[in-house]
Amino acid sequence: MIQHAHLGPEYHILTEDEQRQHRQEIREVVLRPLRHTGMAGKIWIASLVIIFLFGCYAYSIQLREGLKVTAMRDYASWGLYISNFVFFVAISLVGALISWPYPVTHCLGCDSSINIPCYKCFVFIFSFVTGYSLMQG
Repeated sequence: MIQHAHLGPEYHILTEDEQRQHRQEIREVVLRPLRHTGMAGKIWIASLVIIFLFGCYAYSIQLREGLKVTAMRDYASWGLYISNFVFFVAISLVGALISWPYPVTHCLGCDSSINIPCYKCFVFIFSFVTGYSLMQG
């Protein structure tokens, strides 16, 4: 039951065929937006892929030739570059801290009294990993 807690509390009562059918219904619901994408959605995805590929190309140039290609020769541009980098790293860290503990504790079948200590553990682990990587860099 703990293994399939995310599929609902009645999941373990279902027969094998009902479980298979239930999983198939979940797959259909999850994949429906990908199968029925209109022309506007496909154009949007294609434009995002093009922007991503351009960013990868620009980053490869920066890795090959160094930060001189960014033309950052004064303190203001470096400050903007570093502050944007720190901001986006912090946003991704906060997103991970907010979203990861709940699915982990929910899938393990824990109740809400376990969530707070779990959040504290995640914060400690991320702080340790971040601090360690900063000391190594």
